[in-house]
Amino acid sequence: MKTKLEIVNTVTEAVKFAFTKLPMTIRLGWLGVVLFFVIFIGGMAVTVGATGGMEFIQSLENMENGDFDPRFIGTILGFYAGLFFWGLLGVLAMVPFIVVMHRIAAGAIEPPHGFAYFRFGGREIKFILANIILSVLAAVVLIITMLPGYLALIIGVLGNVPAEAWQALGSDPEMFEQAVEDNVEGGQSAMSGLIVGLVFLVGIILYVWFSLRAILFTTAAAVENEFAPFSAFGLTGGNVWRIFAAVLFFIVVIFALEMLVVTVLLVGGGIAGAMMIPLFMQGGTAAVIGGVIVGIVVLLLYVLMIAFFAALEIGFKGKMYQSLTRDGAAEPVGG
Repeated sequence: MKTKLEIVNTVTEAVKFAFTKLPMTIRLGWLGVVLFFVIFIGGMAVTVGATGGMEFIQSLENMENGDFDPRFIGTILGFYAGLFFWGLLGVLAMVPFIVVMHRIAAGAIEPPHGFAYFRFGGREIKFILANIILSVLAAVVLIITMLPGYLALIIGVLGNVPAEAWQALGSDPEMFEQAVEDNVEGGQSAMSGLIVGLVFLVGIILYVWFSLRAILFTTAAAVENEFAPFSAFGLTGGNVWRIFAAVLFFIVVIFALEMLVVTVLLVGGGIAGAMMIPLFMQGGTAAVIGGVIVGIVVLLLYVLMIAFFAALEIGFKGKMYQSLTRDGAAEPVGG
């Protein structure tokens, strides 16, 4: 019998994981974050230096003001290529943390010990490849599912062009272009618009179905340490509606938690600000120390918030995997 996803338990366990494993999340993830910033900032410094330094920065400012020099096109493209490359390289430094968190959340291993964590081996490479394959598959599926809608739109627009506009296509192309433009802006028939809308709706439903079936694609690669993440499609089979319900419930929980965090920060920040105003008005050393303390507290709160929501998102997929494998549908590989 197919293992059914436990909807409420999956979401509540993910929230519990994020709360209880918050210190562990920071301990395992801080090194990856530091490496990300070192790689990205250092790499961009090299890129900016190679593209001309302050002269290049000035050219970007001139471009924003409408004074664009075509000679800088290649330099600008190189800058954005560097931005993408160093950003991607920095993200790769986070992969060991993401992989180990998936495994912990799925119940495959106990949290590793130590002050920091960084291990880059075959498991991490398989996880990266699974992400690349999933991205390519998602792009292909998106094109396939959306293409009929665009074709129906084109056919609907051209099919409603008046006969006289078609006849004048050779002698008066502007008339034809105006007729097409009128149809694009809503001049086509109600039936044509309904058909186009239904075709797009079917495409969206199919793409959502694929996304739900593939939701554990990369998680399976991280947990199983095998480049066979397609087994995730087998796990999610027969559970599409349950996964859909779990995702909706998870979104509601995230929204509620975000509203709670924002409210607490606003209220707490307002109270702290009111208490610090007299100190800041006096100036001097005490005001400087107070400002430093406030800055440190804000930074710590921001770190805790980012760590919590990162653990929550990873924990959701990990707990979903754990729920779907609880009856032996798949044996997580430890080690």
